[in-house]
Amino acid sequence: STGSALQIQSSVQAQVYIYLEGINKLNSGWNAALQKDNAAKLTIDNSPNTTGELIAISSYGAGIGGDHFKSSSDITIRGGSVTATSTFGAGIGGGQGNTGSNIAIRGGSVTATSDFGAGIGGGSNGGSGSNITISGGFVTATSSIGAGIGGGFGNTGSNITISGGSVTATSTRGAGIGGGSNGGTCSNIAIS
Repeated sequence: STGSALQIQSSVQAQVYIYLEGINKLNSGWNAALQKDNAAKLTIDNSPNTTGELIAISSYGAGIGGDHFKSSSDITIRGGSVTATSTFGAGIGGGQGNTGSNIAIRGGSVTATSDFGAGIGGGSNGGSGSNITISGGFVTATSSIGAGIGGGFGNTGSNITISGGSVTATSTRGAGIGGGSNGGTCSNIAIS
């Protein structure tokens, strides 16, 4: 489709909360499905007393995060069921060719998948992933060429901390946690 299914406008600099209720499906092509590539801080959580679901699918942008060739940062997931998928962007993080940083998962059930980008972190071809923390929830992050958590194809993953929750991170050719395939390095990974 043309344009993001849901976009936080570039002029927004506030804390933005999305409370999930029912099943919410967002689909996009070149753009992020849920576009957040500005100075705002985004938090996704359940509505009170219910379990909501978000399904965000893109091809070149992130499922949740940056548009095609745009970075994204300051994304927190605290609850709900979140599925974020992209082909060239990260599932959650940067769009194709750009970075994903300051991503925190504190609760909920999160499935983040990409072919060439990271499941959580950077998009393909230039997308590093950094300052990613998981302290709760059930997280599955997968990629074919990028890292499960960290850098997209050919890029780095750094400052990744896992201190709680249940985490499964896999990649066919990249690292499960760290850098993508084709030379992606990693640094400062802590699991406790």
